[in-house]
Amino acid sequence: DENRDKPTVLAFFGPSGVGKTALAEEISYALTGQKASIINMAEYADSFKASILTGSSKGYVDSDKDGLLAQIVKSNANAVIVLDEFEKAHQQVQQTFLGIFDKGSVFDNHAGQIDMSKTTIILTSNAGVRSDRGIGFGSSGEANYIADKELIQKEFPPELLGRIDAKILFHPLSNEALGRIVDKFMNLLKPRFNKLGIRVVLTPQAKQELVDKAKDPASGARPLLSYIRQKIKTPIEIDALKKRIKRGSTIIIENVENRKMRVVHHTKPSRHKFYDQHIRQS
Repeated sequence: DENRDKPTVLAFFGPSGVGKTALAEEISYALTGQKASIINMAEYADSFKASILTGSSKGYVDSDKDGLLAQIVKSNANAVIVLDEFEKAHQQVQQTFLGIFDKGSVFDNHAGQIDMSKTTIILTSNAGVRSDRGIGFGSSGEANYIADKELIQKEFPPELLGRIDAKILFHPLSNEALGRIVDKFMNLLKPRFNKLGIRVVLTPQAKQELVDKAKDPASGARPLLSYIRQKIKTPIEIDALKKRIKRGSTIIIENVENRKMRVVHHTKPSRHKFYDQHIRQS
C-alpha cells in the first residue's frame, strides 16, 4: 500500500526449525525479488548494541557511518527485514523497533530521520512455546513443542503485540512436510551429482530415517541439510573424484547413519567408511 505511513509488521511464533525464517525469506523474494535482511536479535542482548542499528553518537567509533537500519533502507526502501529471535533482544532494542512500528521512521545519528514506512518487518520468536507431550492410548509419549497464544501474551507487552498486523503460529512439522523437506534438500544436491555423472536414490527406509532426524525438538529440520551433506554428499563426492565410482553409477542408500548402501555398475569397492562392506554388485 503506497499510502501506508507505517511498516507492515508480521510475527511468526513457533518452535525452532519449523520454517519461520524460511517463510520470511520466501516472502522477501515474492515482494522484492531480493533476499531478506536478517538481523539476529540474540546479538542485541545488551542495551548499547542499539547504536549498531541507529548509528553511533558523535565522538564515538563509527559515528561517521550510517546505522544498520539506514543502510538497509537506503539500499531498498521496500526491504523485508527479519528480526530473528526477537525475544532475545534487550528491552531498549525492542523499544527502538516499537517506535518504528508506531511512527514509521527511525532517527539515525548519522543519516538523520529514516523513513521505514514501505518496509515489511517480520519478527520470529520461540517465545511462548510449550511442550505438548501426548498421554494415553495412541500416543507416542514424545514431546511436541507448540506456540501458545496465552504464553505469547505473557512474554511480550500488549503495546508491542497491538502494533503487529498479523500473528502466525507455527506448529511442529508433519511427517509429510518433513518428507518434502528431505526431497527438497536432496534435489539441491542433484546438480553436483549430475556433474559427477552419478545418481543417488534414497530407499523409503533411508528417507524415513532422515525424516526422524528432523524431528529434534531443539533444532527441527534446520540441521538436516548439513547432515545430508556430511553423511551423503561428501563421502560419495570423494569416492567419485577418486574414480572409485564410475560415471553412470546409481547409488541406492538404504541406511544413512549405519552407512549402508549399494552401488549399481560400480568399478571397485570404496575404502571410505560410508560403504563399509555393504556394497554388493547388482
